[in-house]
Amino acid sequence: VRFDNERAAESLRKINKISSGKKNLDSTLIEVAKRSDQYGTITYTARKDGKPCGSFVLPAIVEGSPTSIAFTTQFLIDALENGGDTLDYADGTSPCLITGAKGNTHILMPVRTSTPEPQPEPEHQEEYEEEMEEVEA
Repeated sequence: VRFDNERAAESLRKINKISSGKKNLDSTLIEVAKRSDQYGTITYTARKDGKPCGSFVLPAIVEGSPTSIAFTTQFLIDALENGGDTLDYADGTSPCLITGAKGNTHILMPVRTSTPEPQPEPEHQEEYEEEMEEVEA
């Protein structure tokens, strides 16, 4: 996904300034929509305490099958301000390579936007494994 990184960074900074109070934004969800062979949009939704507090849409050049991905807002702003204008990622849980015209490269790990399945406590691990074997059989 390729987009105008300067406008994106500026808009995220404005949302952060307006809504931050004592605490900065915790994450930004990026949703990419493909409109034609090559063109589409990228929607940024800034979140604070897990709740949306501002969003904006920019035109984008899109290749592949886009999915949603979320990043820690400050890390995303830093990458965008350092020239990152292209996102290259496989899915919403894999690392994202952010590159740009300045030749800078950033690798960002996405943040989870959903709660992972609960895991059993270690003392109940054997019981859990036995139950799973019975279910699979």
